[in-house]
Amino acid sequence: PESVLSGLTVEEVREGGARLAAVREALARSGAPAGAVDVARQPVMLASSNGRPFSGPGWLFEIKYDGVRILAARAGDAVTLYGRAGQDFTGRYPEVVTALRALPATRFVLDGEVVALDEEGRPSFNLLQNHDSSSAPLAYFVFDVLVLRGRDVTQEPLRLRQQLLEEKVLPHLSDPVRYLAPLD
Repeated sequence: PESVLSGLTVEEVREGGARLAAVREALARSGAPAGAVDVARQPVMLASSNGRPFSGPGWLFEIKYDGVRILAARAGDAVTLYGRAGQDFTGRYPEVVTALRALPATRFVLDGEVVALDEEGRPSFNLLQNHDSSSAPLAYFVFDVLVLRGRDVTQEPLRLRQQLLEEKVLPHLSDPVRYLAPLD
């Protein structure tokens, strides 16, 4: 009943136009400027140590996976994966490229982490390093959207970007692309 690539049902594919219209409306309301992000040169936020536990109203927390940070850019059928230093990793993770190409949205830049999963579904950096000779499944955990439908949303609040990502870009994911929801 669902596409093995996009995870969408036939009915959801038919409703794609309505979903894209909702994305256009949300972006118009946000005021995000039209424009591209130079993905190969886009700096990524990195985890940093604070030295002591902290929390407060409005703070979001994300799981830090031990994998490879990837910015994924799609323009039509073209999908390119960039490492955090701008290196092209498209050929390294073809299963991620295929899954991203199957999503209903056709113009985006996503931020996430590619990890290899062991037999119990846990991330393993060792398996990722040996991915070419391993049959370990990959997962691309997406936690942010930087560009959507040709609009640079990097200046929008993180909660709005995550809402756009969760509700509009990746509502029905299938492996290996997964949404990484923040922890409040």
